[in-house]
Amino acid sequence: MALTIDRPPAGVPIWANPHIWLSNLPATPLNVDISHQVVNPVANFTPGYLMTADMHDTGAAGTSDSGAAWYYWADPSTAITLATAHQVGVDPNPAASHNGKSFTIGGATHLNEYSNPSWPFATPPLTVNGGHICMIVALTDSPTSVPASLNPNLPNVAQRNLNLVAMGMGVKMFHMAFEMGAPDGEDGPGTYRLEMKQAPTEELKRLLEAFRLDLPLQGVEGKVGNFGVMDFTPCVDEQALKHARPALERVEMRPYQRRGLTLAGTLDGDAALVHVIQYREKGDIVGGISMLVYHTRDEKK
Repeated sequence: MALTIDRPPAGVPIWANPHIWLSNLPATPLNVDISHQVVNPVANFTPGYLMTADMHDTGAAGTSDSGAAWYYWADPSTAITLATAHQVGVDPNPAASHNGKSFTIGGATHLNEYSNPSWPFATPPLTVNGGHICMIVALTDSPTSVPASLNPNLPNVAQRNLNLVAMGMGVKMFHMAFEMGAPDGEDGPGTYRLEMKQAPTEELKRLLEAFRLDLPLQGVEGKVGNFGVMDFTPCVDEQALKHARPALERVEMRPYQRRGLTLAGTLDGDAALVHVIQYREKGDIVGGISMLVYHTRDEKK
């Protein structure tokens, strides 16, 4: 195919691709611009919002062999699969649908892509998190070829699996519900490991730049404490936080199996970026989810 999805910039996790986003302008697709992005996508937006992706046409603009773009949403998970994702729409020929028109980001020529139907979704999110979801785009050779996998490590797949949590004055504790599971393509039970870690400050800065996030931060480096994961807990308090673990070792899962979990911790300072990463037993990454927690400027003394 002549169409490719833009990859995250260096230093940004593969599952947190800033080149897939939701526009808050119910306008014609060619007028959509990333400056109008919905920062933290949830599933209760006004109809007409557009799921979009930045793509690069490596062939002649408007050709008929550029492939198809498939759009999905999924509940927050470190292993998004075709069984857990929900299709939003498919564009049978993205390059031709835009007649070769493009815009430029970072010196490269990109197509501004979209799908129909747009927001809201026919199927509501299944879990908690205030409706927060993950967005996925996958490319195939034709609209009759369904993607074989939604693994973010694949060059034809992009995931935006990032959650933003604003914390008010005096609030220290944060938490996020998510799922881990067996990835696409598994034909038998597998063993997995889940690891939680805080990203370095420089990585936080690179992510803010990549996502064009103008958050009310004061530049005070944040530090995460009492940080870990527990079985799904809808209401996390100090007592529950004592049971949080920094990693889950040797988790046995069958194909299509999912496990509900809660990430929790405390934040001192301005902001912190934390990652939850799922590995196979042999060490390769299945996927991940990231969480940016921050104190709002107007509420801090």
